[in-house]
Amino acid sequence: MTYSLELSEFAVQDISEIIDWYRDQKEGLENEFISSLEITLKLIESNPLAFQLRIKQSRVALLQRFPYKVIFKIYDSIIKIIGVIHHSRNPKLIRKRLK
Repeated sequence: MTYSLELSEFAVQDISEIIDWYRDQKEGLENEFISSLEITLKLIESNPLAFQLRIKQSRVALLQRFPYKVIFKIYDSIIKIIGVIHHSRNPKLIRKRLK
């Protein structure tokens, strides 16, 4: 089956904030984060069922090198990215987004 990715408004906001933060930390670090995120999104798109089920039928993919996870749900052939969340964030944030 062929899947397509769709970013929620939450995910777009998450990504923007993360990029801004890494840009302020070290020159070029935001590009490394973007590269890691792109690799993870391609993995999700190519085989979303390979990732473990979690809260409310969502799935989680971990980024390489960076302490973030991509939360997503599958709706037929659409993969909806719910958010890109730091590992230390409270899981209640994810539950709120999945309502």
